Amino acid sequence: MVSDSMKSAGNRLNKEVWLQKSLDILAGEGDTKLTIDHVVKSMGVTKGSFYWHFKNRADFVTSLVDYWKNRFTALVANALEPINDPSQRLLTLMALLTDGNHSRYDVAIINWAQHEPTAKRTVQEVFDIRTGFLRSIFMELGFQGDDLEMRVQTMVFFQVMESSLYTRLSKEQRHRYVKCRHAMLTQQ
Repeated sequence: MVSDSMKSAGNRLNKEVWLQKSLDILAGEGDTKLTIDHVVKSMGVTKGSFYWHFKNRADFVTSLVDYWKNRFTALVANALEPINDPSQRLLTLMALLTDGNHSRYDVAIINWAQHEPTAKRTVQEVFDIRTGFLRSIFMELGFQGDDLEMRVQTMVFFQVMESSLYTRLSKEQRHRYVKCRHAMLTQQ
């Protein structure tokens, strides 16, 4: 059920609530449960509420992957723009991703994208954005060729898997590991 605090003016759910709940279903229950009927039932509302926010399933899928892209990639990149020092920008990025658990939906989205064409296109766009952003940071740090590409790939892979691998670590342990990874990835 959805609480009253998740509703917007007029006692209607807002679109973001639908999308966030759908990401939670995708990550927690799998893509077979990402049906209109199941999402509606999980939220304790009618299909009419769904169709108030989405024209159809295709609109829902597009909205969901766009929400994931904007909330967990674009906003993070924009927050780092004011940081001029590339080493500090990387460290801040790593801490932000870890503290905010920004990769918590990545594995579910990637799996879903294997058979959902709209999701597949957006996942590729997101990883192009992420790798491009990281590549620019590591290039500013002086890395080239294979040294550059391995750092980019290592960082992307780790960030995608971190939320699945390190669920039991304390915040302090995760921060120590962020600093260690940063030192390892920036060492010339």
